[in-house]
Amino acid sequence: MMQKPKIWALALILIAAGAVQAEAQSRSGLVSVANGSRFQLQGSNLWVRLYGIETCDLEQRAFFNGVGWPCGIVAAGWLTQITLGYAIKCIDEGSAEYATFYGRCFLPSGEDIAKLALEKGMAIAKRVNGEPIEESYGLIEAEAREKKAGVWSSNFQSGGNFYRAAD
Repeated sequence: MMQKPKIWALALILIAAGAVQAEAQSRSGLVSVANGSRFQLQGSNLWVRLYGIETCDLEQRAFFNGVGWPCGIVAAGWLTQITLGYAIKCIDEGSAEYATFYGRCFLPSGEDIAKLALEKGMAIAKRVNGEPIEESYGLIEAEAREKKAGVWSSNFQSGGNFYRAAD
């Protein structure tokens, strides 16, 4: 008879530990944008890199009919515009280069920031062995490319690859 209370107590402890771990994987707060795909959660030392996308570097230029424009600054400005003053929620997707973690991040409306960046042509889908790491992101990128949105109106480089403006 004494075993049941011990089992229930153990079960409650395990459930509580799981809830604490799940909470640790989700972080939110106001952000300070560093570039088109990376920001710092204010009041912390946590840097987030948006999961599944890449953007032009800050000093990078794209070329529209031979005329250069600062695609990195435009991407950073766009990210600042949509996040400024909002509590952004990020789900930890693992450790990242140049950041504390990769985050799948959302506006208060629930919209996925990386998907929005892809739709607007502010980002391209991050690839491994030529394939997008998130299949749906590749599809969204293809739609943006077809519409000549953002960087898809121009020639640019990313990750050592050269991209031509959509035909």
